[in-house]
Amino acid sequence: MHEIDVWLDGKTLSEAQLSTLKANLQQSFKLSETQARLLVNGRSHRIKRSCTEKAASQLVYQFKSWGIPLRVENRVSPANQQTAP
Repeated sequence: MHEIDVWLDGKTLSEAQLSTLKANLQQSFKLSETQARLLVNGRSHRIKRSCTEKAASQLVYQFKSWGIPLRVENRVSPANQQTAP
């Protein structure tokens, strides 16, 4: 089973995008200004861990509507990794 992580790469965003993102995070996710500022600090943040493809797609669509790209990474869950004999 694949698990999906969704990342926000803040270093690739302009100041205008970061400002828009901060306002949208506060409004849509009811984050405090402090919480939003932590996510909008120009660094990469995993904003969703081990989610379904549907949940990842919904986040990507929502952020894209704000002009903010997200990075989606598929990873193999530890239960499915095979160990060497």
